[in-house]
Amino acid sequence: MARTRKHHRRATHNTRRKHHARRNGRRRMHRNPFGGGWSQEITNALFVIAGAVGSKLGAQLVLGTNNTGVMGYAGNLAVGGALALGTKAVLKNGKAAAAIFSGAVVEVVLRVISDYTPFGSYVSGLGMGDYFASNWVQPQRYVDALNSAQVQIPAGWAPTTVVSSSGVPAGMGSDSMYGGGGSIYG
Repeated sequence: MARTRKHHRRATHNTRRKHHARRNGRRRMHRNPFGGGWSQEITNALFVIAGAVGSKLGAQLVLGTNNTGVMGYAGNLAVGGALALGTKAVLKNGKAAAAIFSGAVVEVVLRVISDYTPFGSYVSGLGMGDYFASNWVQPQRYVDALNSAQVQIPAGWAPTTVVSSSGVPAGMGSDSMYGGGGSIYG
């Protein structure tokens, strides 16, 4: 009668590996329980932000003064959809395109909250508004730096005229900080 031997793993196999890792001063790394990695989450968040900002600026660029109400919301979604399609065509990344459109939806939700809830009117009264991209002048030169944060707009930049308390357009009088000779950009 021949005896067959069964091979069993030793119970100390895993403990040896752990002991070896501890002996070298290293710890075992554990995976993220939520799946993916932080770099994927950060990349996704950046695409959502790009979609929100891009849809806001694009709708303002296309619609101008008509960027209000339902037409403005539709403009945000249309620009967000165009940005998502462009992203999918260029980057060949469906998840990035979906994140960009999600950003456009977030922008519409924020606009609705701002337009139709007391919370939106309360926050807008706190001075927590956005910088206007159309008024971001470089270099920034102030009309009256000691008394105001108003930035001087270059000639031809926008059809605006600021009238001082004396009735003379700002920057045109002899008391101008640039010598009273009109615009410094002209």
